[in-house]
Amino acid sequence: MSRTGIVWPDGARVAVNIHLVLEQWSGIPRGGAHMTPSFPRELLEAGKTDWATESWQNYGGKTGFYRLMDVLDEYGVKGSASISGLAADTWPDLVREFVTAGHEAAGHAYNQNSRMYLMTPEEEREDVRRCVEVLTRVTGVRPIGWGSPGGQRSDLTPTILLEEGFLWSQDCRDDDVPYVMLEQDGRKLVAMPNTFEINDNVLLGRFGNGPSVYVEMFCRSFDRLYKEGERAPKLLTAILHATHFGRPFGGWALEECLRYVRQFPKVWIAQRRDVARWFLEHQ
Repeated sequence: MSRTGIVWPDGARVAVNIHLVLEQWSGIPRGGAHMTPSFPRELLEAGKTDWATESWQNYGGKTGFYRLMDVLDEYGVKGSASISGLAADTWPDLVREFVTAGHEAAGHAYNQNSRMYLMTPEEEREDVRRCVEVLTRVTGVRPIGWGSPGGQRSDLTPTILLEEGFLWSQDCRDDDVPYVMLEQDGRKLVAMPNTFEINDNVLLGRFGNGPSVYVEMFCRSFDRLYKEGERAPKLLTAILHATHFGRPFGGWALEECLRYVRQFPKVWIAQRRDVARWFLEHQ
């Protein structure tokens, strides 16, 4: 099948983006997939603390994100990350260090309990602005990328993002290359395809698969895209949550993935903002 292709820098067949996730929750119920024992909701509502879940979730900001940053540094890779505004408020030094090292911080709502599709337009815009304010204040860099919690945007999310000055959104899973998802008044919002497949929250958190499955999914996806990329270059994204794959076995998995792609000559390992900008300049 013939499809119009994108031309990546230096004739790369595949652009690879390593995308970390740093999240923080507030209130009840505690959001997100987790592997701790269940805690009675009535006790949460009565003000009791689920310390098992609290401690498990905090691992990401206290330990896991540092480990994933270290792996990226060892391989000289600059990545991107979806970061909750509350995570930046909770671990400002960590988030600041990430951006100072040359990585990209993207908005991920104010906290992981947020669901854009449950908000009024006014509430959603306020949540976006609150996340932007925190990340900008902590890092000194205004985010231009966005990922809604759970990848679940509302009908109005793209419009709000474009009006608030964002360049790209990863709330899309319907292609292997970027595309313009919304254009108005001469501005464009780029869809940066995301993945539920090469995603530790799904593979480990939801289905209990170990790190070797993640590496296999990554490598076999890369193999196919590299072959297709000879005639029509593609984009491959790998998602790693600090709470899940920030653990030692996740550091191993990320290293295996980076070691694998480094064997191939026509690969562009890039941040999402660089891919989005390149796409707009060369579409």
